[in-house]
Amino acid sequence: MPRPNLIVCAGSELFASFFPLPQQRRLSRLFRWHRDGARKITPALRQQLAGAEALVTTWDSPHFSDDLLRFAPRLRIISHCGGEVKSRFAQSLFDRLTITAAPEPMARATAEMGAAFLIYCARNVDFYRDQLRASSNRIYDRVHLRGAAESLVGREVAMIGFGRIGRALVDLMRGFDLRWLVYDPYASKSLTLKYPAPA
Repeated sequence: MPRPNLIVCAGSELFASFFPLPQQRRLSRLFRWHRDGARKITPALRQQLAGAEALVTTWDSPHFSDDLLRFAPRLRIISHCGGEVKSRFAQSLFDRLTITAAPEPMARATAEMGAAFLIYCARNVDFYRDQLRASSNRIYDRVHLRGAAESLVGREVAMIGFGRIGRALVDLMRGFDLRWLVYDPYASKSLTLKYPAPA
């Protein structure tokens, strides 16, 4: 049975992060595949897509409009390496193709960045960095005599959305005893009960 034709829309570095060599070898066993790093639809990419039966995209890939199936008539499935797909593909494509997303692998890394920003802002890092570069030692005296007023511990944090990233962020920040105010009209009550407020 011939292997399906697969096009992977990703730059070389991003592709390697998603598909290290063992996964590339597996791709080669399962598909006849080609990688294209174009961020816009080029004549070369159109030519590749003409025979494609499957497409892998990333956040660095082109956005595809209604006419995708006109120049990729054999396409049956798009697998997106990331979470958000609705703005990347024309609505009509969801009715005519199988479009999948893989948000889970990036959720924890994105939440980690959110945690870093929370701590960075709460601890007023920019201010202290500038003060420590000054010739005066007043900032040392202030912190040693009075303590640092900035802390994230025990604070209240508001968050809009409680999807995979939001839940991963709450998990990462558990040691800070934060009180979370979360708004998400799509989160079920049973889900929020799994994330009780600290005692």
